[in-house]
Amino acid sequence: MSGLHRLGSIIDGFLSGAGTRNKIKSYLILDIWPQVIGSALEGKTEAQAVKNGVLYVTCVSPPLAHQLSFMKRELLKKIAVQVGAGVIRDIRFQAGEIDLSRAGGKIHPGAKDRAPQKLEELNAEETAHLDLLRQELIEAETDPALESAFLKAVTAAKRVRKTRMKEGCQPCQRCGALLEQDSGGTSLCSVCEQTDSRKHVEEVAEQLRLTPWKSYQELRQDHPALTQLEYQLARRDKLQQLSREINRITNTLTYAHFQAAHTASRELSKLRTLVLEYVMVYDARIYQDLTCEKVSAVLGKNTANCLFS
Repeated sequence: MSGLHRLGSIIDGFLSGAGTRNKIKSYLILDIWPQVIGSALEGKTEAQAVKNGVLYVTCVSPPLAHQLSFMKRELLKKIAVQVGAGVIRDIRFQAGEIDLSRAGGKIHPGAKDRAPQKLEELNAEETAHLDLLRQELIEAETDPALESAFLKAVTAAKRVRKTRMKEGCQPCQRCGALLEQDSGGTSLCSVCEQTDSRKHVEEVAEQLRLTPWKSYQELRQDHPALTQLEYQLARRDKLQQLSREINRITNTLTYAHFQAAHTASRELSKLRTLVLEYVMVYDARIYQDLTCEKVSAVLGKNTANCLFS
């Protein structure tokens, strides 16, 4: 049995709570990622964080991130073999700068090596915290091999974090992950920024449902942090949702002679509402009424014919 397989077996017996086991496994996957991705991609990817069962991986280029997204299922199977099923449910790939010292790659001559040359020592308070952790592991009758490996990893992580903060890195205000000195003054890591961005998109999509005519400038009055890209994403999602429903109804009305008259009338009324909402989102303006020409230009002749024939 390989060391990784044995480690997975040891962790399965660690403590009684499944949540605690999964957190430890999530922590370890960041270290064994180079073995999961393989030597062919050594130094080209870096596992950066795990949140809610999602592994976030940075790649050296957008094409590589796109390519790896098609290998996601195979990589999830390899991860499940190493640390157990259900720990990592999804992998998100994104392009960005990677730390070769963490990604398992060889640092070429002249490249900036961000691995600290000498780690800071822990103070008495930090050492006492580790002693308490060691005592908890002993009381939980943890396997001695796992106890030693886990404490060694925690100690090293604390020393690296302390060293990098002394060098000028700052913790993310949301999750505590360290930001590089050249992070551009942002207070959030890339993962938390993506979470915030998605939240903005969802909030704006809901706002467009209530007031579909509002423009980007008008929505920023309620959401000052909203970016143009987030607005466009929310607008795109809303238009796609409306388009699917409009197409469904127009297809129904095309074959309305197979249905009862009251059913066609009800669907036509719903179609008018959806088309009005679609055009208002599309043009970012209020319409009191619609013309056949306008509907045809935005949604095509088929939809216009259903509304005005």
